Amino acid sequence: MGVVERVPRRRSRITKGLTDSICAMKIVMKVEMNSQKSKTKALEVGRNADGVGSVRLEGDHRDEMLVIGNGNDAVKLVKILRTKVGAAEIISVGGSLFE
Repeated sequence: MGVVERVPRRRSRITKGLTDSICAMKIVMKVEMNSQKSKTKALEVGRNADGVGSVRLEGDHRDEMLVIGNGNDAVKLVKILRTKVGAAEIISVGGSLFE
């Protein structure tokens, strides 16, 4: 009998994508955005942050920013928003999308 070498199983792309989206963090931040330029800048800052999958504006006055992604740092993101856009604060940080 020959020696059988075991090859580790890889997750398929579909399973990996599904697992990543289930484990994604959801961060909601209130950002002071008075003009269209500041809204665009806030979305740009959020989109360029590490680990961010999607960014969108929410709330009654579109002053809340929802950031979804893996391994993103909420405190670091708020600090960057404060320097580049204006006043910003964290409203909530969720462990997964389905909470």
